[in-house]
Amino acid sequence: MSSTSTDAPQWRPSPLAVTLTVLASAALIGAVLWRRVDFVAFAAPLLGALLSAGRPAGDVRVSTARSEKHCFVGESVDLTVTVTASGCAVDRVSVTGVDVDVTHTAVTATSCDAVVHCQVRVPSWGRFAPAVTIALRAACGLRSATVVRHPVRLRVYPRPEPMRTAPRTTDLPDRIGAHIGRRLGAGVEFAGIRPYVPGDQVRMVNWHASARRGRLHVTERLAERSATVVGLIDALPLHSPGGACPPPVRRACSLAVAGAAQLARAALRRGDQAGVIALGGPLRWIRPDIGRRQFYRIADAVLDAIPAEGDPESGRSGFGDLLPRGILPPSALVVAFTPLLDGRIATLLNDVRLRGHAVAVVDVLRELPAHGETDPLVDSMWRWERTTMYRNFGLLAIPVVAWPQDSTVDEALAPLALRPLAVRRPSP
Repeated sequence: MSSTSTDAPQWRPSPLAVTLTVLASAALIGAVLWRRVDFVAFAAPLLGALLSAGRPAGDVRVSTARSEKHCFVGESVDLTVTVTASGCAVDRVSVTGVDVDVTHTAVTATSCDAVVHCQVRVPSWGRFAPAVTIALRAACGLRSATVVRHPVRLRVYPRPEPMRTAPRTTDLPDRIGAHIGRRLGAGVEFAGIRPYVPGDQVRMVNWHASARRGRLHVTERLAERSATVVGLIDALPLHSPGGACPPPVRRACSLAVAGAAQLARAALRRGDQAGVIALGGPLRWIRPDIGRRQFYRIADAVLDAIPAEGDPESGRSGFGDLLPRGILPPSALVVAFTPLLDGRIATLLNDVRLRGHAVAVVDVLRELPAHGETDPLVDSMWRWERTTMYRNFGLLAIPVVAWPQDSTVDEALAPLALRPLAVRRPSP
């Protein structure tokens, strides 16, 4: 994958030009003060060199090529930066970045171009733009310019961890999958034995039961079906216009993104359909589907759910109180990763439940959402309030589990996988 950008640098006098200007000025001042003609002869070629250095009309072209289109946390990307200058010379090229580890492997430079081969490693997920800093010189070194460009955008996806737990609903869609349903079908799980009727396949005959009872009996089995899982990311606190978001809240929203990506990856590996809904800013959603390509669609959507620091969209929200109808397929399981700080999330989840979907909540807020240290009494009251909130969700038939510190999303979702989640039939 490659990208190219062309820019006209902003030229300024180089240190050499400044030195020549100082020497010429000192020589002319000395010639006036001491009436020395030889000082004028000394300053004349310096002034001629300065006057001959006009404003360069060249430009610089930066092109980048990287080895991988997709990158996960902890992986290294081979990046090749090619700088081509016209009307000037390339003095130095460097690649740097905030929260990005750059290791230069090789630099090939000539008078008019340079090629930098480096490895970029990002320790955390998100959107990153390494800076390419180019030092240029022209007019025999009397003009210099520094060009800083961000020609490549790295999208680093969260690295999903293996999951053993698989939350599912009681009513599964009529699609072949890996979950044991409640309806009879061509599965492997034993359901019962019944007398043989014309039309039953011979391989369904239970010969041991038939020999004991003196007539043919067949074995019934439960059908194996696939589920539809939708991860809901609550990033509404990051888009509130009230001011700066406390660090615990921002960490909680980042945890929600990682949890939703991991849930989607695990569902896709089981052959289930997976989708995502991101609240906060413009409403984003990816309809449930299957396949490896679907995971990258979801990963791109969850990366855009968390705004960067200083993003102008961080204070705007295009989300109302309810989700539009039609973005959730029938019998979908909605797992909401939320810090439970915005009151609209409770209204939204209850409306989703009333539409006939199973809903579960994962509390990603692990500490008091405040700036700096707080009184222990305030922390105790906050935890008591969270317990009351859990109980209120339980009264709505929406289970809530916490994601404790030093635990994985697999461990957090384990209580939800003990039994299938009930689906409330929509009222007419």
